Amino acid sequence: MTETVINGVDKLKQCLVDVWHSLQQSVIDEAINKYREQLTVCIRAELQMNVLNTCFELVKRLKKLLAMLTLCILQKRSFIANFAIFMVLKFAKLRYAY
Repeated sequence: MTETVINGVDKLKQCLVDVWHSLQQSVIDEAINKYREQLTVCIRAELQMNVLNTCFELVKRLKKLLAMLTLCILQKRSFIANFAIFMVLKFAKLRYAY
């Protein structure tokens, strides 16, 4: 490949067209495949992070629920009170304040 002085937009367009036509299809295909592989790795990493974050949030909620139910049992509240707390936490996702 030789160096060319580019004096304007038309000359730049022509140089780009010439370089594009000189590329072999296999080079273009390889570049696309590498991009696809890198994109797949990124997507997998993002999905794994989402799963980990979801698990972490569920563990936090479960710990809170267990703490509240334990407190209810220690305070000898009725089964209905315990069940109501559980329902609020599970379905309404509200925090129970003591």
